[in-house]
Amino acid sequence: MLHICFDADRAALLNARDEIARAHGYWLFTHLEPTEVPGWCKTESYVGDRLLGVENDRVLQLFTDLMRRATQDD
Repeated sequence: MLHICFDADRAALLNARDEIARAHGYWLFTHLEPTEVPGWCKTESYVGDRLLGVENDRVLQLFTDLMRRATQDD
């Protein structure tokens, strides 16, 4: 398990997650929680066989796209 922290609005992240799921078929996370740092959110991720089967570059691309979409209006 690992914690992933995002410097973005929770609603924007959830919308971006949904757009990526529709466009690419990857569900990046389920829940987001606030952090002690205002404006940041976090999630927990478990690395299992399915994630290990995805190329590292693809995972990086998906999370880069997530942040681009979530922060495009900043």
